[in-house]
Amino acid sequence: MKLGYVADLHGRSAHYRRLVELVGQERPRALILGGDQCPLAFQGDSAGQQRAWLRATFRDFLCAVTPLCPVYWNSGNHDLAATRDVLAELAQEYPLHLCDMRRLALDELEIAGFPYGPVSGWPLIGRLLADEGQEAGEHGAPATVMATIDGRLTPVDSATYFAGQPTLAQRRQELVIPNPSTTLLVSHYPPYGSGLDLTASESLIGSRALAAHLLDHPYPLTLHGHVHEAPYLAHHWATQLGPTIACNPGQWGDSLHAVFFEWPAVAQTLTHTIFGRSWRVETGPPAALMLKEQQGLWNSVTR
Repeated sequence: MKLGYVADLHGRSAHYRRLVELVGQERPRALILGGDQCPLAFQGDSAGQQRAWLRATFRDFLCAVTPLCPVYWNSGNHDLAATRDVLAELAQEYPLHLCDMRRLALDELEIAGFPYGPVSGWPLIGRLLADEGQEAGEHGAPATVMATIDGRLTPVDSATYFAGQPTLAQRRQELVIPNPSTTLLVSHYPPYGSGLDLTASESLIGSRALAAHLLDHPYPLTLHGHVHEAPYLAHHWATQLGPTIACNPGQWGDSLHAVFFEWPAVAQTLTHTIFGRSWRVETGPPAALMLKEQQGLWNSVTR
């Protein structure tokens, strides 16, 4: 069974058009979206802008791609929780399957979605929870953050908010996986220390709770994203973690970064649209350029 996977499209129309072309060429049984599908404008009504984009541009994408295969959605930190009702509407119209904190059957496997990641300086905290070793007030979150409350982004005190939330490890326990060997785990955030979480600022920003979870959950494959530049800096887009292959295709520049593979023969078939069958990445944009672009994005967030 062939499957396709991509993350971090961020609403880029050219990437979505190319993705429809690729699905038409590859003919996978299903397409999996790993988080940060939506664009995010930080001025004005961000949730309203995403809702409008989902009802127009993303609906057009579904109309084009779902005659070819169903789509499985796992959210990322850019995909605001306030849009969940719109996604539910679209799931009634199209074969769009929402995986957040759910296990969904697909032929002989289950797809499990986990959208949460560690608290950081990111101010929109709907998908963020304290990771292992992250104490309240010491995780880099701004004093005031934006949480989705009653469907609207609302400013809240970060220390008070996170004190009332479960940790990443506790939330992960809510997603019960009876048989990891027949489960494909989609987690927007990569496991800590895998290299798939290496940023241009030389920081590792993956989830420690996920890394610990993988020690006793032998998934054949886990799919990630979030750190666009990681493959170019760690020089690999897939890696072996015990019995598990962990994959972050990355997403950089104008060429769509996606992967296709056959289940269950993942190791023999995992293929990147840019790098082919080799898990190695030999060259790429310099880290200084990536860091400059990261800082430009962050400045646009905090203004």
